[in-house]
Amino acid sequence: MVHSPHIYQKCEIKQEKSNLIGQRGCRLVLAFFAFVAKMTHKCIENIELVFDLADKLAVT
Repeated sequence: MVHSPHIYQKCEIKQEKSNLIGQRGCRLVLAFFAFVAKMTHKCIENIELVFDLADKLAVT
């Protein structure tokens, strides 16, 4: 059975495009998480303080 190289080329191009989209998607997600982490960093610190207080109150 003989496959034309044209079909293979099409598949390779499709794969390259999906890889590119995948890489961009990952970068976007990472950038988004970095942004959220920066924005919520102070909130997280406050939440940790609240939990620390709650622990201290629970212990006493």
